[in-house]
Amino acid sequence: MANWLLLEPQDLIKLLCALVVGAIIGAEREYHDKTAGLRTIILISVGSALFTIFSIHIGGTNDPARITAQIVSGVGFLGAGVILHQGRQVKGLTTAATVWLAAALGIGAGSGYLLFTTVAALLALFVLWALQIIEMRLATSRLTRVYQVTSIVKPGKSAELAALFRKYDLQIRSQGQGKHSEALIITIKAAGRPEHHEALADALIADAEVKDLDYA
Repeated sequence: MANWLLLEPQDLIKLLCALVVGAIIGAEREYHDKTAGLRTIILISVGSALFTIFSIHIGGTNDPARITAQIVSGVGFLGAGVILHQGRQVKGLTTAATVWLAAALGIGAGSGYLLFTTVAALLALFVLWALQIIEMRLATSRLTRVYQVTSIVKPGKSAELAALFRKYDLQIRSQGQGKHSEALIITIKAAGRPEHHEALADALIADAEVKDLDYA
């Protein structure tokens, strides 16, 4: 029988599994309005499954993983396309990792590991959905601010301010100082709970030696 007439039921099941797991992950990305959404993730998953199925049929027992191995490097180009650099911030890493994951799920489905692939997709959905909620709560419970304090010129003022930050349980990430005209400008980057930041700001405003305060 000609190759183009061959249709093995198990291969169709593999493709359907790849479509389902791709839809599970893609729907979550689409819901959060990410660059790689529902259709993109499904196509990556189904495409990876197709490459895997073809490699098994074409490669046979000699080297069935030859084509599949190229999926890992090839999907890297897709992942790189969703990563954006905005100044010092890098966005899209999670979406890029999701693209990479979708390819892995497609390979798993195409190789016949249907149950394992489905469980992996559900675990990935848990990471993307549930852990995002935890991550957001952690982010709101800890705040990083950069303070610029303009003070009178006084020896030891920088150390005095550092001690004040520690008093309010704020972790100093970096600290620097400079002099402008008759004023001392001290810049401190600190992290801690929002209420501790507010208490510190009140203390700095009440300091008679502080001429100006700016933070962001």
